[in-house]
Amino acid sequence: MSHKALIKKTRLSPRTVRFVIKKLKERHLVIEQINMRDLRHTIYLNQVP
Repeated sequence: MSHKALIKKTRLSPRTVRFVIKKLKERHLVIEQINMRDLRHTIYLNQVP
């Protein structure tokens, strides 16, 4: 899910979404991938345990 999609779905501020993504990445719960359709955007995926 993209950063913009997370903001729309959660109705949180962009700053809060960035903070939460950072914390989830630190705990290895989220994977960050480049969107191959648009290289300017990043997609966030659940980390499979």
